[in-house]
Amino acid sequence: MNRSARAALISVPLLLALAAAAEAVGPPPKAPRAGRYRIISTSGILEPENATRPAEFVHSVEVGPDKWREVGRIRLEGLNKVGQAQGVFARLTRSVILSSPGHPADGRIRPPGWEDDAGYTRLLLWPAELGGTGILVQNYVTVSRETKGRYHAVMRRVHDAAVKGGKTVEFTVRPLYKGAGKPTSLLVKATVPLDGDRAEVTIDNVPPAKREKAPEIERLKKLMPPPRSPVSPGSPKEWAAVEKRLKVTFPRDYKEYFAVYGAGTINGFIRVDHPLVRGGAGPYEVEKGGLLGLGSTINGDQIFWRTKGRPDEWTIVLHSRGGDGYQEVGCGWVAFLRRLFEEDVQVLFWPTGAVRPRFVSGGE
Repeated sequence: MNRSARAALISVPLLLALAAAAEAVGPPPKAPRAGRYRIISTSGILEPENATRPAEFVHSVEVGPDKWREVGRIRLEGLNKVGQAQGVFARLTRSVILSSPGHPADGRIRPPGWEDDAGYTRLLLWPAELGGTGILVQNYVTVSRETKGRYHAVMRRVHDAAVKGGKTVEFTVRPLYKGAGKPTSLLVKATVPLDGDRAEVTIDNVPPAKREKAPEIERLKKLMPPPRSPVSPGSPKEWAAVEKRLKVTFPRDYKEYFAVYGAGTINGFIRVDHPLVRGGAGPYEVEKGGLLGLGSTINGDQIFWRTKGRPDEWTIVLHSRGGDGYQEVGCGWVAFLRRLFEEDVQVLFWPTGAVRPRFVSGGE
C-alpha cells in the first residue's frame, strides 16, 4: 500500500485469525502469535472530494513477528464525471466477510437515476451480506427491486462458496450505462458458478413493476399482515377524547394504522407510541424544529413527525442515537412503512435485517 494508506489493527478471536491464515497460506505456524487481523484502507475515502478515487480495503493476518499475509482485497472504482459508480473487484474468504462491517444502504444517498417512491431501490455493488459498506457513494447504483432480487441471488452463491465452502472467491461487477442515469445492466464475473454452471452473468436492470393504485393502508396490509384481533384499535370517540386531553390532533393515517394493527411492535424493533394505551408514552410536546415524537427503536433511535402544515401533511424524520444525524422522509407514517418495506426508503443507522414486515401484537 502507498503512503496515502492508513492501517487499523482489529482484534479478533484466535480461531478466526487461524482460519484466515489457513485460507491464505495453508497450515498456520506451529507457534502462532496472538492472531492479529489487519484491515488497511485508502485514506480520505469518506471525503466527498475523493469520491472519484478508488476506495480499497486490504485484509491481512499476522503469521509471524511483523509478518502479514494478505487474505482478501476489495476495490471500489471511483465515480465517473457524471457521478456513476464504475464497479467493484473483490477477493473474499470467510474471514474477510466475517470481519467486514456490513453497513446497510443509506437512504440519504441518491445515486444517478434515483426517483423517490417509483419502484426503485439503492443497490450496493459490494453488498452488506459480503461485508459491503453503505457509507461510500462509489458502492451505489439505482435499480428496480426485481433487479436487486436477482443480484442478491447471485451474490448468495458467492457468499455460500466463501463462508460455507471455505473457498477464496474473486468476483467483479461492472455497471453498464446508456446515458447519465441508472445502469441498464450489471455484468458479474466470478471464480465460482453464479447461475447454474455459468461464472459470468448479465443482470438487466428491468423497469419496476406497475404501481398499485390503492390507499396506503391497503398497500401496507399486503406487505405486513395485520393481527386478527388488534389490541386497542381505538374508536372515533376514544381518539377524540385523547386528542382533547393531549391537545394534539393526530394525522389520519396514524389512527388508521392503529385501527388495523393496534398496539405492538414491528419485528420487535420499532416501537410505536400508542396514545390510547396507558395514556400513551407522550408527552406529545413539539420540540425544537417542529418535531413531535411518535416512536423509537430498541436501539434508542427516535422517530418524529415534522409538524409543518396540517396533521395529514406531517412528514417523518428519523434520528440516530449513535451520532449519524437525521434522515428526513417526505411522507407520513403509513407511507413511510410501506416505502421502508419496499426498500425505497433505507436507513443507514438501522441494522441490516432489523426491519422486516412482521407485526408483533401486544400492549406496551
